Amino acid sequence: MTDRTPIACSLGAAGYPKRLGEMAALGEAALVDARTRAGHAELRFAGGAGVRERVHRIVAAESECCAFREMTVADEPEAVLLTIDAPAGADVVLEEIVAAFRNERVAGR
Repeated sequence: MTDRTPIACSLGAAGYPKRLGEMAALGEAALVDARTRAGHAELRFAGGAGVRERVHRIVAAESECCAFREMTVADEPEAVLLTIDAPAGADVVLEEIVAAFRNERVAGR
């Protein structure tokens, strides 16, 4: 038997639009690149004032409600790299979070 965290989000309906708004605002202010492939995304943000802290706040909040995803933050020269890994079956959820940072909607949603 494997120990798998269920693909589920505990964020309430009222908090979901607010969280998406926070992601969109950060993306609009600092997102410079987003690359995705099956189950994996890398989002690169310009390393301006407060960006790293904003990324960390979102990662901490997302880790509380969506424990099935692994999110890590790393410093690069003049940038902040957010890496997101999602388990098999969570590709749509990964697409939604990347789309939120891009301030886009996922097709069909």
